[in-house]
Amino acid sequence: MTGPDGTVDLGGKKTLALLAFLVCNSPQAQSREKLATLLWGSHFEAQARQNLRQAVFRLRRALGPETIATSGELISLAAPIACDVVEFQDLVREGNRAALRRAIEIYHGELLADLSIPQEAWSDWVSSERRRLEVLALSAMVAFAEQELANGRPQSALAAADRALIINDLREDAHRLKICALVEAGRKAEALKHYEHLIDLLRRELGVEPDAATVTLVTEITTSKPSGQVAPPAGTPKPGRPASQVPTNPVASAEANAVHGASALNAATNLAEKPQAPPYAPPGRSAPGISLTLARNVVS
Repeated sequence: MTGPDGTVDLGGKKTLALLAFLVCNSPQAQSREKLATLLWGSHFEAQARQNLRQAVFRLRRALGPETIATSGELISLAAPIACDVVEFQDLVREGNRAALRRAIEIYHGELLADLSIPQEAWSDWVSSERRRLEVLALSAMVAFAEQELANGRPQSALAAADRALIINDLREDAHRLKICALVEAGRKAEALKHYEHLIDLLRRELGVEPDAATVTLVTEITTSKPSGQVAPPAGTPKPGRPASQVPTNPVASAEANAVHGASALNAATNLAEKPQAPPYAPPGRSAPGISLTLARNVVS
């Protein structure tokens, strides 16, 4: 994590984990019991609560007393902190080409990949959040590829589809977009070869055949005239249609299919839908920032 004066030392990985959880679930206040169980569930209750009080003290010392609010049994952020997870969700919800492109750039890997907390409640929450954010990222990549294909940019669409398939090679919609992009780029033979690869992959991994939309797409490719355009897969707008009219809603589709394992996840899911105040900063100073999705490091 970084602040206006450089790297901020929070005094331990569980203090960082506490801040990450509060940021991801802001503005919802969290009970002391939940936070103590999250990070010190294997300790006796009295010791867990003492550790929580010490972690809150360290956060206030590092970030300023105004940053963390306590009210009886509840703890929350009193002022927003700039965070890439929140930015990522906001961009995907915005849904236009520039926003989706930026969201894809932000997503570099698993949430808090280098922060290991050996507590069951923490592991459950992090695993669930990682799955949710991955589904959101995949949907953003597919939506961006659809928009690029619709606007005559097959190479860019191909790159986005490939990025999605690196994360999850069983996303058949991403395979269809790759096939379409290859055809639009004049690489029909490669497109048909990729379809054969997809057939083998689905049979080997899932024991199923390609779905009807994929079969229809490939049938159109094999029967189309050399100079004719192939209809994009179902849900993909036709070339020339403005990106603003693309019906894809990556957030709606992602959240409809994401796995939600912990109740704390609900607040994070709805976070970007709520009006956000500007990141807090004392007069004359920039706001602190925390990077949670940017793969390996915690930076601003």
